[in-house]
Amino acid sequence: MRITWLVSISFAVFTLVAFLGFRFAPAPIGTMITSLQPRADGAESQRIVLPHDEPELPPGPGRTEFATNCIICHSARYVSMQPPFPRKVWKAEVQKMVDAFKAPINEQDQAQIVNYVVAVFGVEDERK
Repeated sequence: MRITWLVSISFAVFTLVAFLGFRFAPAPIGTMITSLQPRADGAESQRIVLPHDEPELPPGPGRTEFATNCIICHSARYVSMQPPFPRKVWKAEVQKMVDAFKAPINEQDQAQIVNYVVAVFGVEDERK
């Protein structure tokens, strides 16, 4: 008796889940793409255009190289929140990105990036 009851309840739950799962499943990708097409009933579709969020980077030497190579992985905010490192620390950080994380930055761009972050976010090395 208990086994029959358990099998009946399990079958009912399975059937309910299967039915609701198919009914409320997300639309297939092809359906979503075709929903961008004009509607068959003649109703107008609305298009939403989101603004392009250009990172706010202060001007400075090497800004283009920084934006091109560093913003791929780091936000401008993340870099600007770093302590005002001296040039030797920024140089080591840029080199670490190339060596450890395989950032595809050539030597000329590395120098420009270091110049930029020192000028904007860092301090020159102290001379003794």
